[in-house]
Amino acid sequence: MLSRLPTFTPAQFRKLSWVALVLLSAVVLTGAAVRLTGSGLGCPDWPQCHGRAVPPLGLNTFIEYGNRIFSAAIGFVSLFVWLAALRRTPRRRDLVWISALLPLGCLAQGVVGGFTVMNHLAPGFVMTHFLLSMAILVAAMWLVWRA
Repeated sequence: MLSRLPTFTPAQFRKLSWVALVLLSAVVLTGAAVRLTGSGLGCPDWPQCHGRAVPPLGLNTFIEYGNRIFSAAIGFVSLFVWLAALRRTPRRRDLVWISALLPLGCLAQGVVGGFTVMNHLAPGFVMTHFLLSMAILVAAMWLVWRA
């Protein structure tokens, strides 16, 4: 499967790294919108929303569910960046390891976000969710710097 992906030049990989950083920054902003609008329990259950895959209409539900969907999409982008690091020519082991932190961090965010909702926004989970976001951003900035 990996051999089916095209190879990436250092310049192309650098651009992908920037795309990941910008999108990961944007998802932090959507998370801030969830927090600032009090929409954290706009979807009171996880992974579904109000027990359904497609949530009912409502502003808080839209904000919370939108953040979830956007975060999942960014997770796939992060996975692609890691795969691109594996296909970068010449391959650099440091970029492979740093880029692996992005999809792993996104996956961890999904799990921590789920626990945050299931524990009704308990402060420890909310803070862990935020700190993990900052750690992922640091990894993305590190990737851009090294690329």
